[in-house]
Amino acid sequence: MEMRKSVQSITHGNVEGLTFDNVDPVVGLGERYFATMNQYKDKLHQVDALTGITETKGSVRSRAIKVAIELRNRGVHQNHVVVISSKTHLDQTVALLACLFVGAIVAPLHADLPYDDTKRLMGILQPKVAFCGQRSARLYQRVFKEKSIKCLIFRFGGDGKDFLEFDKCLENREDSNFTPAETKEPKKAAAFVIATHGTERDPQLVAISHYAILMRYLPMLSMCTKAEKLLTFFPLSWITQVLVCCMCFETQAKIIYAGQFTERSACKFIHDLRIEVVFLDGSFATKVVKNAPIQDFDLSCLKREHSRESQSSAAIALSNQERYLYLQRAYTSTEDPLHPPRGPVPVDKWGELLVKTPGMMLGYFGDQQASNKVFSRGYFRTGDIAQCDSDGFIYLRGRISDDIKRDGHIFSSCEIEDIIRLHPAVDEAAVFATNNEIIACIVKTPGQELNATTIKEAAVFATNNEIIACIVKTPGQELNATTIKEFLCDMLPPYKQPEKVTFYEFFPKTLHGQVKKYILKDNIIKLIRDESHGQVKKYILKDNIIKLIRDESFYHSEHVEDV
Repeated sequence: MEMRKSVQSITHGNVEGLTFDNVDPVVGLGERYFATMNQYKDKLHQVDALTGITETKGSVRSRAIKVAIELRNRGVHQNHVVVISSKTHLDQTVALLACLFVGAIVAPLHADLPYDDTKRLMGILQPKVAFCGQRSARLYQRVFKEKSIKCLIFRFGGDGKDFLEFDKCLENREDSNFTPAETKEPKKAAAFVIATHGTERDPQLVAISHYAILMRYLPMLSMCTKAEKLLTFFPLSWITQVLVCCMCFETQAKIIYAGQFTERSACKFIHDLRIEVVFLDGSFATKVVKNAPIQDFDLSCLKREHSRESQSSAAIALSNQERYLYLQRAYTSTEDPLHPPRGPVPVDKWGELLVKTPGMMLGYFGDQQASNKVFSRGYFRTGDIAQCDSDGFIYLRGRISDDIKRDGHIFSSCEIEDIIRLHPAVDEAAVFATNNEIIACIVKTPGQELNATTIKEAAVFATNNEIIACIVKTPGQELNATTIKEFLCDMLPPYKQPEKVTFYEFFPKTLHGQVKKYILKDNIIKLIRDESHGQVKKYILKDNIIKLIRDESFYHSEHVEDV
């Protein structure tokens, strides 16, 4: 009776009245959503924008119970890990809710995660069941065999010849006496394990408790005061998508799945379906503003835009259409910047940003040693350089790993990145540092003559107290180090200017388009060590890349030029 009272007290009434102080964490997410989805059972829960298929919250709950029964029959219980890996669709939502009903730990993995990363993460997760699409099913079958992992694979769709069909789970009869698993310590029990994007190191698994998930989407509930339509462009492997799904389990809001989309189709979805809230990546928002004919669509229905990035140029462009658009970006935390001696820094001084929030992760799943390194006195060490002014506002300068110390100067590699981006031909820039040395990597704009005015993207980092510019150019185009040096000469002080330039075709990137700086740094250092009379040994570069990035060769270095 205590559990029921707690759930009812949380779910009834105006969601805007919920605060961090009045939410009782006595129940887990499975118990919580078992009640809320029944409360709003007649409300629409999800829509497939491509097929037009809709489903009520009551239907989602009913199907999730059937899948939960199947999981229990297969020996899946509390704290067992269940992997979900597929494109977003209606059945994926059902599988997610079913896992929470049985108290399993949900590990959503990206469907296109590279094989080596998948193999390593599966070895840590040791899942009991995997719900996945056709592509992931084949990959996981191979991984489980090599790692000797006993894991059942349920495939969404398909003929069921080689794998168990997800629809088989729905053949169970719904048990009116079904009860969700009881989570005894929601603040300590993991509900989700999310893989990091792997921008600074290989992807790690972040364990997040039931309570922390609730605390993370609590500030977003103000956008769900009625049955709003939420459009999201994130895969379930992103924490943003997890929070959106959970928020819809909690409220009357309905989630719209767009499937494959382009800049134009995104605007069309918002226009046709009268979307009120949209969740999107900041870089995608920029593409929408720059490339899509926004004026062809009526986006006046859009009231809120939630982005994972702090950059708001695209959102500002959207809001400038003579209408109101609420932009929601938050860094919810208790900040305490620390100086290298590990003490609080004075006002207006730079230090490392430490955070302590109700939504903080439990730690890195299966890696206590890594967890110990990122926690200090109960605070999470973000690795961000921050400053607090006298009014309590926090300013972020960049990552600690981006700081460069050279000739008595300390500066962020982001400063060099910003200068490179000033060039009209620059499309992207990734700047980083290592061992007090600087390297600049530049990609030229396709179809342009390869010179200082056709830079597409750039990365800067440091090595051997020399600044080296690594440039990705289009095959057949010409570029020399002198022209790059001349372009940067008037823009940067001497201690920030590159001494050498080398050429590449591509930067290694994550699935989300972020440069894998740690791979670029490691390979540049190896190449410099094997440099002979200004010539880079191509076979060494190729071998290193093959080892680091599966069987794909991202780099084709030609030469290193002294300025």
